[in-house]
Amino acid sequence: MTLNDNDVTAGPLVFGNMKLAASAAGLRQFYGNGQVPDGPDGSLFYKMGVELKANSTVLVSVAPKAMAYLRLQQGPSPAVPKIAFVFRACPGTGYTGWVGGFDIKGGVPACIALDVQVTGEADHRQLNVPFGGATCG
Repeated sequence: MTLNDNDVTAGPLVFGNMKLAASAAGLRQFYGNGQVPDGPDGSLFYKMGVELKANSTVLVSVAPKAMAYLRLQQGPSPAVPKIAFVFRACPGTGYTGWVGGFDIKGGVPACIALDVQVTGEADHRQLNVPFGGATCG
């Protein structure tokens, strides 16, 4: 895997081309792009995969400030929206990838606010990524 300037990383975790979703035009490049209803709460699906460096384990969870509108559909069971997933990469070299994305209630603009805890590290990382023109604090 080769990282590019549009990727968002948190330690060994990579959301490929996630920075493109900051604008409405960029967000249209992703499957779903808010046009796929997903669930009885009226949430919309935005597809975005994740990759994890070999021999790594991370817990990715929706940050408390985003609990009212954001759910994850990534990892071992992508069709079931959740507030957290544990990702365990394969051993060896390279990266392991998962399909999935985000369910956003109320549509965009919205801030994708996530907490990332890398196994073996004391501190967690916070990601605040704008989708569709949002301003994230």
